[in-house]
Amino acid sequence: MTRAAPRTAQCQRGFTLLEVIIAISIFALVSAMAYSGLANVLRSSERVEAERATWRSFTMLYLRLEDDLAQARPRTIRDINGVTLAAMLGQATDTRALGAPALEFTRGGIFLPPPPDSDTPGPVPVDTRRAQRSDLQRVAYRLSEGKLWRLTWPDLDRGPQSEPQESNLLEGVGEVREFEVRFYADKDGWVDSWPPLAANGTIKDPRALPLGVEVRLVLKDRGEFKRLFLVHE
Repeated sequence: MTRAAPRTAQCQRGFTLLEVIIAISIFALVSAMAYSGLANVLRSSERVEAERATWRSFTMLYLRLEDDLAQARPRTIRDINGVTLAAMLGQATDTRALGAPALEFTRGGIFLPPPPDSDTPGPVPVDTRRAQRSDLQRVAYRLSEGKLWRLTWPDLDRGPQSEPQESNLLEGVGEVREFEVRFYADKDGWVDSWPPLAANGTIKDPRALPLGVEVRLVLKDRGEFKRLFLVHE
């Protein structure tokens, strides 16, 4: 009796072209779904990081304002024309590049490194440090071209060549459309400008400081923000 030959040709049969095409199509579909999910995760991560950077900028701004106003001092200054300026000035925002700052005042508590003294070894006495330079500084906040700037002057009483240093406080946050301040006076309550004026239009007391300052910010696509800061003499 003759045996039938083993069907090795059927056992070793490979994939057909149709099966290969179907497998590739399934792999491509799964890869596209995986890539789409990864892209969404990356976009979400970028949005979260951008939002975190925005709130970090806000936090730094509020900390800066809080520190400056907490160190406000009743010290008047002279401008480049010799005119006396009040210890604190506040007015409606002027958005021109050279417009007056919306908020300007004298603050203290500036860190002063000891001056070099080659003749006296060791730490410099505190009295010597104070004789070299005051720890007071004139600071201001100004809205210009959609950006909020902090200005600092090298000297309290300004000379003809005195120029402030400027730093952008909300960089990368977007356009700042409004920056407004108002002041809480001891007797008059909330007022829109500082210092208070007498009936004849003169300043009552150029050294006067308010009890508090309210800051209002309006940013494009982010709305309005308000914060109240205490002022300490």
